[in-house]
Amino acid sequence: MKIKIFSELEIQRFKTDENHVVISIQDPNYDFVKLPEQNSRLDWIGFKFYDLDRDCECFPYSRFLFEQENAISILNFVNKWKDKINLILINCVAGVSRSMAIGAALGKILNNDDSYFFKEGIPNMRVYRKILEEYNKNLTT
Repeated sequence: MKIKIFSELEIQRFKTDENHVVISIQDPNYDFVKLPEQNSRLDWIGFKFYDLDRDCECFPYSRFLFEQENAISILNFVNKWKDKINLILINCVAGVSRSMAIGAALGKILNNDDSYFFKEGIPNMRVYRKILEEYNKNLTT
């Protein structure tokens, strides 16, 4: 499975004829980026959470953390489409941390390799771990 990471500016310019899905991340107080019309996009899912890797009570935005429910939604979304596509596009504001974390976790799950995402970005470890924890929990139940 090919997994590509974008900033919000980059994904607005990206076009492909290859069937794909998009996972989009945005800060809670902002609108999702407008994606270009593409017949090859089969579906889209969006999440709003801050780029925090831990709960810090002193930080007022801690209530907008990536949670287990988000991990479940991502895994269900990918599972729904994985046999119909060969490309997953993931974007966040900068394309460095949140999207890289989702890409790394999906790379580990789907391709048994997350190395690219750790070389090219700084994956948010909370996001990465929660997705892998949920995936591994489902393997053992």
